[in-house]
Amino acid sequence: MNDVKYVVSSLGKVQDTPDDSGASQDAIGKMSYGPSGHDAGVHMKGGDGGAPIGNAAQTEGASSGAMAPSEKLFGFLANYEGDQGRYRPKPYKVGGRGNWTIGFGHEIKPGEDFSNGLSEEEAWKLLRKDVKEHTDALNQWAAENNLKLTQQQFDALVSLRFNLGSLGVAPKLISHILSGNATPEQIRKEFEDIISDETGRREGLWQRRRDEADMFFNNDYRRKELPPPKELFPDS
Repeated sequence: MNDVKYVVSSLGKVQDTPDDSGASQDAIGKMSYGPSGHDAGVHMKGGDGGAPIGNAAQTEGASSGAMAPSEKLFGFLANYEGDQGRYRPKPYKVGGRGNWTIGFGHEIKPGEDFSNGLSEEEAWKLLRKDVKEHTDALNQWAAENNLKLTQQQFDALVSLRFNLGSLGVAPKLISHILSGNATPEQIRKEFEDIISDETGRREGLWQRRRDEADMFFNNDYRRKELPPPKELFPDS
């Protein structure tokens, strides 16, 4: 069986090369179904392993220094922040509301001029610049809390922060992660509770939170379109 590694082309897109993951990913970062790998050291109390994550969790595979996002994360973000993995060359508003956005989820800031659109290369550069802001903030937060994260856990929290703008809006989830004694079920529940915006519950946010939880626990970076629960989305 050919396995897959994730590399980045000159435009920053994730492409396939041989590796040992047992899955495949196309150029836009959406993975086909296959066995997902597990990082050594991703263990939680009460399931998914034995040792809890938290202030005392110095697990194998965790880094004590500043971490960088993986290339698999960029594929994941391109899938969710773009148009099914493709960048958006012109300014738009998600659902016709909210902030003006372009490329791969870049919120246009005062003074930025995208009236002429942007190229694919520029979109990838913007994504990497935006992600760096979130990785820098997450590294600082982890250092301040003496928190050791594996790569997949770090990537999942970067994705969450990219989407929310701050982890401060997810206090219960962060409290569970920092406690060191939360079960996987408790942490998954908190991921999947962060699914509302000013209009109410959104199915797309539910899908993303499930995928981020799968990344956090199972090293699974696939975007999976699953049937939403009827109790949350009765009209789906």
